[in-house]
This record gives sequence, structure tokens and C-alpha cells, in this order.
Amino acid sequence: PMAPATEPWLIWTAILLLTVCAALLLFRHWRTRRGIGLRRLRRLTRTCRKKQLDGHQAAFQLADLLRQAFGVTHLSMDTPLPSRLLPLKRRWQQFIQQLADARYTAAKPAAAEIERLLQEGRYWLRRWR
Repeated sequence: PMAPATEPWLIWTAILLLTVCAALLLFRHWRTRRGIGLRRLRRLTRTCRKKQLDGHQAAFQLADLLRQAFGVTHLSMDTPLPSRLLPLKRRWQQFIQQLADARYTAAKPAAAEIERLLQEGRYWLRRWR
């Protein structure tokens, strides 16, 4: 015997509910500190590649957007990491030291150094929860 035909309104209702749920999930991600930080980082990366910022400015902006995305008052080697990132503490400390060097040394950081810092910032933003 054939299965009974499903009512068309039921199919459309299910599609509508799935669409609404997907939209809510995307909106939720869009509004998180992490989502905002990732968008700001993409914008900063584009600006740096167009050479519209010098290295110091880029390093300061990177530190600021990470601080806001992580919800901390300042970034330091002693910033408490989420428990799942504790095995990466040494990597975090190296990153923070390199970021501080780029921000505070008299010599302007090279574009390649800023690019590495932006990539490392992206690494931390994607994993920080």
C-alpha cells in the first residue's frame, strides 16, 4: 500500500520553521562578541593589506578588538584562558609578547609581521569561548 499523501501546508510549515530557526541561529552568531570580533578582524585585515594603517596602528586596533571580543579589560600574558585553551598558554604568551612588541617598539613593524599577528589573532578568536 502507498503512504498517505502529506498535506502541502504541513510541508510549507516545516520549511518555514526550519528557515526561521536557521535565521535565528545566524542572527545569534552575528551578535556575539566573537562574531563581531571576527568581522572587525576581517575589516582590519583588508585595511592593512591596502596599506591604510601603519604597523603600530594596526597592532593597537588588533589588541583592542581582541580585548573586546574576549570580554576582558586588558590583554596580558596572564589573561585567564578558557579551560580548553590552557594547553596553549605558551602560544598565547608568545602572541601577546609579539603584539606588545609591535605596539610599543620604536621601529614600525613590517607588513609581514602584522599579517602574522592578524592570522594569530584570527586563530585565538575562532577558539576562544
